[in-house]
Amino acid sequence: MSPEPSLVDLPDELLLQVMSHLTTSDILLLARTCRRLCGLLSDRSLWYEVDLRQSRLRARQLARLLRHLHNETRRVCVAGHVERGRPVRPPLLTARILTDIKARCESSLVDLRLERCLLNATELPLELLPKSLLYLSLRGSEVTHRPAGRSYFSRLWEFAPRLTELDLSECGWIDSHALLPLSKLASLQRLSLRHCRRLGGEIAYSSISCMLGFRELRALDVRRTQVADCDVSGFCQLPRLTELLLEPRRHGYLDGDTAISSLGAHCGAQLRRLALRRTRLREQSVERLPQLLPNLEQLDLTGCGVSSERLGWLADQLPGCAVSCHESKPDPESGPGAVASRRRRRSPSPSADADGPPAAKRRRLQRCQCAGCEDGEMEDGEDSPQEDEEHEEDTLDEELENQPGVIVVNLFDGRWRINGAQANAENAVGGGREAGNGEAGGKEP
Repeated sequence: MSPEPSLVDLPDELLLQVMSHLTTSDILLLARTCRRLCGLLSDRSLWYEVDLRQSRLRARQLARLLRHLHNETRRVCVAGHVERGRPVRPPLLTARILTDIKARCESSLVDLRLERCLLNATELPLELLPKSLLYLSLRGSEVTHRPAGRSYFSRLWEFAPRLTELDLSECGWIDSHALLPLSKLASLQRLSLRHCRRLGGEIAYSSISCMLGFRELRALDVRRTQVADCDVSGFCQLPRLTELLLEPRRHGYLDGDTAISSLGAHCGAQLRRLALRRTRLREQSVERLPQLLPNLEQLDLTGCGVSSERLGWLADQLPGCAVSCHESKPDPESGPGAVASRRRRRSPSPSADADGPPAAKRRRLQRCQCAGCEDGEMEDGEDSPQEDEEHEEDTLDEELENQPGVIVVNLFDGRWRINGAQANAENAVGGGREAGNGEAGGKEP
């Protein structure tokens, strides 16, 4: 009886053709099954595009695998061990690894993605990057030992002069000062700064960088940042801007009416894609959209409170535009007793429910239910857990300031108030305490 056919019975040419359709992580797993497949691992055809983001590697293992890179490798993707801005394992990248990548494929590498990596600015300067790069991603990476007085990207325009796309999403260490060196990238066309929570509110940096730089920038993503109205006025000065994605970290922090007026006055004819998620927007501004931005192809008004009738009218006025407005369900606990009910749920429960964990644990597993927070994005990805926790804390702080029975102390003038009443803290402390101190009943706060 003849033995059953096996995969290893195929010739090397067919095996390499099959393995070329797999990711690099799958190829590594397949090479562990037998010696013959392990021998095919060093074939040059399997190392044109390298994606190791699904493999949990250490620095020594990564350095051993990158020896297979050659002068025709076009793409290298690795992922480190940074979660929520904190490293959970030793650093993945070293100066030797980046130097090896640059030496082996300096003229051919066009796509480099170093995601969730811990980068030491003194040991891993940007001059170790190949000059042939067209796409660079530092998504979710954390940079330590940054130089004082200048940005980490201060000379990026020299080390990567051909760079056209840059992804710096979820980099919490990036602030508005980084816009100045980034604006010197002469070929940059797409820039993603999503979830950079320290970015925004600096009109000097945004205005100067958009006025003197970013000459070829076409797409800008600044969702879930602290970008304000003054920054949007600076973005409107970009001569080739066709895509602008806006979403403040806090609901209603950005004025959508001002953004529409500024965009319509400066770049209304060239804008193709616009997102105004969770902004303050009146229906009068919605009526002006077809006149100010007539060439829109995609429009996202999620969380803006626009009525369905107005959205239908807007779709008729812009027949070639895909309008999306996924409003979330109203929060039943947004009234005066919201904080008290949240405190009751967060208090430890002695017993668990029959079909689930205790109420306090269920609360931690739930996402924020504020308007526009849980909706899908126009593009890809959901909000990071860190941003959801920060947004829920900001919302809770705002509600605490207006709740009855909460003591608010002003450290500058020494006054405090309870239930809307005010009293002098100096009279409330000491022997000369008066009985009728405000409406607080004369009790010490």
